[in-house]
This record gives sequence, C-alpha cells and structure tokens, in this order.
Amino acid sequence: MTPPPSSSSGTPAQIAVTRPLPGELTVPGAAIRFGPREVMDRDTLLRFVSGADVAVTMFSDRVDEAFLESAGPQLRGVCNFAVGYNNIDVDLCKARGVAVTNTPDAVTEGTADMAWALLLATARRLVEADRYARTGAWARGGILGMDDFMGVDLTGRTLLIVGAGRIGFATAMRSIGWGMRVQYVARSRHWDFELAAGGPAGDAGGGAGGGRRGEPAHAADRGDDAPDRAGGAGDHEAQRDPYQHVPGPGGGRGGSD
Repeated sequence: MTPPPSSSSGTPAQIAVTRPLPGELTVPGAAIRFGPREVMDRDTLLRFVSGADVAVTMFSDRVDEAFLESAGPQLRGVCNFAVGYNNIDVDLCKARGVAVTNTPDAVTEGTADMAWALLLATARRLVEADRYARTGAWARGGILGMDDFMGVDLTGRTLLIVGAGRIGFATAMRSIGWGMRVQYVARSRHWDFELAAGGPAGDAGGGAGGGRRGEPAHAADRGDDAPDRAGGAGDHEAQRDPYQHVPGPGGGRGGSD
C-alpha cells in the first residue's frame, strides 16, 4: 500500500511505526515516527498511534476498536510486520475503510533456515559440543572417545512437515541435499508441493489419514498388511492426511497450507 503524500489537512502524512526498523526508512511526503524497542504498554501504544495516517504494527499490537479510535478517522492503513494478522480486527478495519496488509513472503526463507539449523544442531549435538569446547572440558578430558557427540545421520531418514505452506515447502526443499524422505500433513493434497520437490505425484501416498509420524504414509509402503487409518487420532486429525514423496531438485512454491 502506498501511503498518501499528505494528510487531509495538507500536512505531511503521519506514519507511526511501533518498533524501530533495521536500516533507514524514508517515504516522500510523509513524516515517520518510531516507537521504542521494548513493547509499549497499551495506553502508551494508543497515544503513539494518535493522528497516524498509516500505522506499521507488530503481531503483539492489538488493533481493535480502541486502537482505531485512538488513531483517528484519518487512518488509512495498518501494515502488520508479520505473516499472521490475528492481532487485527480485519472486519472492523474494512468497515472503517482502513486497508490491512501483512508480510507473507518476507520471513519464509529465514524461518526455513532456522528450522533446518535447529534440525542439524539437534541431530549432530552441536549445542552439547559447543558447551564442551567453551568450558575447556576437551582439555581436561583428553582425546574424544569414539562415541562422543556422534549424533545421527539425516540421510535416508523421514522428515515430517506439518503444514504444506510457504515455510513448510522451503524447509522440505532443504532436505534434498541430505537425501531425506518427506511426508507432509495438510488440510488438502498439494500436488505442486510434491512435483516441485521432485517426487512424482503419482507415487505419493493418498487416502484417509494413514501412516505414523516418521514412517511411510501407507501400508504398501510400510510393508505390512494393516489397513491405512489414522491410528489413535481423533476425528479432526483423521482429515489431515500425511502424503509422502522423495524430494529432488525443483522449483519454488508460493501460497499457504
């Protein structure tokens, strides 16, 4: 959303950003004010957005009737610095003619990187090894034993992605180099997810539930005769089907679960 070059009074448009942003932000014809790094209490927040034409909010800032009243009738937009927007009363904003935006793609790759970093750190016991080195235990304990900090191989293991949206897909794509199998759980089947990740969609499992976490989704793939079912899951979980494919090189994916 492009902010107005000036407010209704002819003065520069007021943009209220509730937290500091990295780098510099300039908008021609607008005056920008930034909130403190720490979370403002409710009263301080409401005073801060008073008179704003555009408010740039964080997911911790509740945008409700009190917020809109405090900002004033000139408020034209609320830009949420987050993927989610459950902190915003979207219907109320719409009724008042206030546009609402979010940042669905800004954190996709970074979040997938963090997920993968945590996976690697856990599998290879990096936190324990770092602590061992920093405390000087390596000097006191001598040469490491054959089974110290061995961790586990990721190659050939199954990665379960809960939610086949942007971040889930980006995380799955990172498993290609490790030769991992991938299962995902979503509200519906995502053929583009399977095809772009390199697994033939025709080979992916379908059906009603099936599969245990970390295992093939279907009986034929598991090598047993048990019927496919949502073992131990409630009715609401039986509708969230795990689908399976072997990832390979491919393109990216947009969209959400």
